Amino acid sequence: MDTNAIAKNLNKNVDVVESTFSQNNLQVISYGFCGISENSGWMELLVEIATLNGTSIINSISVKANFYDEDNIIIYSYDTKVDSEDFEGYDTLHLYLNEDNLAFNAVKCRLFATRA
Repeated sequence: MDTNAIAKNLNKNVDVVESTFSQNNLQVISYGFCGISENSGWMELLVEIATLNGTSIINSISVKANFYDEDNIIIYSYDTKVDSEDFEGYDTLHLYLNEDNLAFNAVKCRLFATRA
């Protein structure tokens, strides 16, 4: 199994809902899938974020990643919190996606932000 090809394909099929980040004074700088397990299909997603204006966010934010299969059906969702009191304008989020076969079944990912 070529995990590099899986990561490359997933990286090409990420939809960032930019409006949800900008409403919360954030932007996604970059993202990337890595650490794909050949046995379990678990993987990691790194998401680099920064503020648009200044160095702070008013509210704590949840950054969410939804995963879809080839029929565009949601098969998994994961979120991580960005605490407004600890955030200093820039960070790299590390999402550990420990769902069996996720790397093998997902064909698309959507990233968005909501208030936590």
